[in-house]
Amino acid sequence: MAKTKKAEITTTAQEDLTAAVNQARETVRTLRSQLVAFDLARFTADERVHSNGRLRDGEAEVMVNILDTIDAMPGLFAALANRDHGSNPNVVETAPARAALDRRAIFAPLAADLQSLATEVSDDVLASAELARDVTQPAYAIAKANAAVDDSLRKLMSPALDYYARSGRRRRRASEPTGEE
Repeated sequence: MAKTKKAEITTTAQEDLTAAVNQARETVRTLRSQLVAFDLARFTADERVHSNGRLRDGEAEVMVNILDTIDAMPGLFAALANRDHGSNPNVVETAPARAALDRRAIFAPLAADLQSLATEVSDDVLASAELARDVTQPAYAIAKANAAVDDSLRKLMSPALDYYARSGRRRRRASEPTGEE
């Protein structure tokens, strides 16, 4: 894994980073407000996983060829009239599918750019948390082992001890048998 995190960050660098992130977030808010008028589709997580909308490279062009064929020989494809998202249920219409492909062509480069940026930012979030865990995880283990016999340590560490104890109880409850077998 190629991590390029620095263990220490100067106050000035942290202020610069905070300002840059705040500016980027404002840009995202502006972008969202600009796109709201175009009624972007919204999928649930399950719908996103099972979507039939992922196209392979060059597939959009092939789909246009299919639409051209439908236009050239509409009678052969008349049975699709009720599935074409058009306004006439008796005639196969290719305009809705063509408009959808045009819209996809407009949004696809933006989606790719945003996905790439999201991946980079997400990787940095993970790397930063990893770096912090390198010291906090073993420190927690040391503190937890000693908290049972040191009241001042237990009081000082109570937010962390309570937090990790809650997540441990949730995991145990989730793995307990329900008795409904």
